[in-house]
Amino acid sequence: KKFRQLIQSPLLTGMKLDFGGFEAYDVEPPQIPDLFADRPVVVFGKWRGQPRGVIRLQGSSGDQPFKATLDVDQVRPLSTHSALPYLWARHRIALLSDYNQLHPRDERVQEVTTLGLTYNLLTAYTSFVAVDSQVRNVDGKQVTVRQPLPLPERVSDLAVGGAAYLSKARLPSPAVFQESFATADKDERSAAGRIQHGEKAANEEKTPVDLRISKVEVTGGLTEERARKTIEKHLNSFSPCLSLLPVQAKVVKGEFVVSILVAPDGKIRELRMARSSFNHERFETCLLEGIKKLVFPAFGGDKVARITVTLVL
Repeated sequence: KKFRQLIQSPLLTGMKLDFGGFEAYDVEPPQIPDLFADRPVVVFGKWRGQPRGVIRLQGSSGDQPFKATLDVDQVRPLSTHSALPYLWARHRIALLSDYNQLHPRDERVQEVTTLGLTYNLLTAYTSFVAVDSQVRNVDGKQVTVRQPLPLPERVSDLAVGGAAYLSKARLPSPAVFQESFATADKDERSAAGRIQHGEKAANEEKTPVDLRISKVEVTGGLTEERARKTIEKHLNSFSPCLSLLPVQAKVVKGEFVVSILVAPDGKIRELRMARSSFNHERFETCLLEGIKKLVFPAFGGDKVARITVTLVL
């Protein structure tokens, strides 16, 4: 359709340029294409000698001949046209590069390289190199530079670590999801040290790791079964959050209800905590961060699905 729109309005065909007494050379393109209403034709070239003569353009407009002339004597150079040499060089490089794709030749490679170096243009054989004359490593000691890098697709800010990994969107407050791993490791080392020195860990029990799905309710294009399977598949990844709960003499019990708004492509559009009986902000926010990484099966259409999940200990 786009190609048909491009060629459906021809203005000039069979165009030819006669430069007369104007000494032009290295004209691009060598063969002038037809002129269409939605695609201009630009002819680049160089000239030497005196700027004089008449340039004549001939062609056909429908069934009528077309002629136009340009008196070079009447044209005055303008500083705003300083980009023309670079436009010519870019066009020439593009043409030679296309030829090399079909029939590689060393002569073309050399010409493209020369054009790139002469006109300071990036080509397949030249590149921009920055050289700093200032010596930075005078004493020869290594200096570590922290370079920020983009995260891969579907990898949350939890991979960053530290205090900068949490998204503030739709969450009660910053949590310490990744810090929970360090906390658990620290607790294990402390407990091992007490046992090694003969101390008794009185009135302490392990935090239960039995996090279960109590109920899943779905409205929209996603089925309850597919939603439940997606959550169950990643349920173990929420276990580090349990180490954030205080160790008590009795087993911790509670209920956590979260509302999830899922787009037709399966990605979570909105996430919020509906209610919780734990009354522990770090634990609750940690669960939200873990749930936020879920991707549900795509269900098509243009309507979102709302999932209400009840997790219990």
